[in-house]
Amino acid sequence: MENESQKKEAENKEEDISNNKKKGGKNKISRKKIILLLLLGLLIGIFLKTKVFSSTVIGYNDSKIETFKSDFDYEEYEKKQAAAAEEATKNNQVEENNQTDTVPTNGGQCGD
Repeated sequence: MENESQKKEAENKEEDISNNKKKGGKNKISRKKIILLLLLGLLIGIFLKTKVFSSTVIGYNDSKIETFKSDFDYEEYEKKQAAAAEEATKNNQVEENNQTDTVPTNGGQCGD
């Protein structure tokens, strides 16, 4: 009985081995699938490169890019800020002069 079970196991192993050889193994990917995957990757790569390259500028052909005119004038802004700062300093000086001109009526003594 043991001999028969051993023979059956050996036959099953031989059948499994022969089936794997015919199929090319369990985990083997066929050449057609590999070629299709490579072609698909190549096509996706070319598509992404053309999309990204057309929208990304890294310094090449910068002279061909249109410059957009801004409504904001930085020089005018600086002039306004300088004028406002000058006005603020004048106002502070006037306030300081007004405060030093006032003399306490009680002779400068505190607490009376």
